[in-house]
Amino acid sequence: MAPTELIALLRSRGLEIGDESRLTHYLTYIGYFRLSGYFPPFQVRQEDGGGAFRPGTTFSQILDLYVFDRKVRLLLIDALERIEVAIRTVISDKMSLTHGAFWLNNDTLFDKPHHPEIVEQINASIDLRDGKTHHAFLKHYSKKYANIYPPSWMVFETLSFGQVSHIYKRLRGCNQKLISDEFGLDNAFFESWLHVLWFSRNVVAHHSRVWNRVFTIQPKIPRKLSEAWPREAANRFYGLCVMINYLMDVVADGSRWPDRLRSLLMEYPEVPLAQMGFPEGWTGLEYWKRRFSVAEDAAVLCPLTNGLCYTPNSD
Repeated sequence: MAPTELIALLRSRGLEIGDESRLTHYLTYIGYFRLSGYFPPFQVRQEDGGGAFRPGTTFSQILDLYVFDRKVRLLLIDALERIEVAIRTVISDKMSLTHGAFWLNNDTLFDKPHHPEIVEQINASIDLRDGKTHHAFLKHYSKKYANIYPPSWMVFETLSFGQVSHIYKRLRGCNQKLISDEFGLDNAFFESWLHVLWFSRNVVAHHSRVWNRVFTIQPKIPRKLSEAWPREAANRFYGLCVMINYLMDVVADGSRWPDRLRSLLMEYPEVPLAQMGFPEGWTGLEYWKRRFSVAEDAAVLCPLTNGLCYTPNSD
């Protein structure tokens, strides 16, 4: 349908359009299908499968929810990048220090039936055949050390996060423990978290809706986090925030990520927290309180940065 037809359809369903040229712009450059993912909170489902908008619903409300979701993804990708880099580094370094720089070729460190597939994935990733690799550092290495397999820290720079997660999953338990101990987690829990982090990173990287998503992969919840992480929120945005915040405590000491999360939610008070899995009074939970750098009643939004500021009376 052309934008004019889509606007007519939305108007027939009760949406208050406002400036038609503005809506035409967003339909052209965001698209009806992507925007329609943000309609349901404002609709009453009908027997014929259609969705009439609740009286008084405006396009600006829908756009605000879309913009909020985009800011959520930006917040997540910032943390997920740091966590991914840290996980890559810890796996490579711990295994190299314990088993040597070329441990990836040692099948005794893995569940043996799965080692050949890991080597095949790595070979496809580094692609050293005839010096055709597109990684400059591997070209330099292969010229200097002909026919010698690259060390772990070089290989890990070429792997996807999914491949890194798969390598960890196929390590023998004693080797998994070397790595998970660094993050204060049992190896079974860490493996579960890696899978969730990899999936979440892909969701964010592909610009998919996050705010009210029910993630298809449910992580294991350590007992020490059970008070802050109710089981019913395990696979919701809130559960991902608990996981990220725990790991950011480990890999990014002094990070103000919890402040930025709370700041974003304060900026959009009309977005229902329950649909994201946030328990009532979540900021009062000890898990979060001790991580906020400023008390909730002293926090205000800075109009220049949309970040957290201090009130004049705060320390």
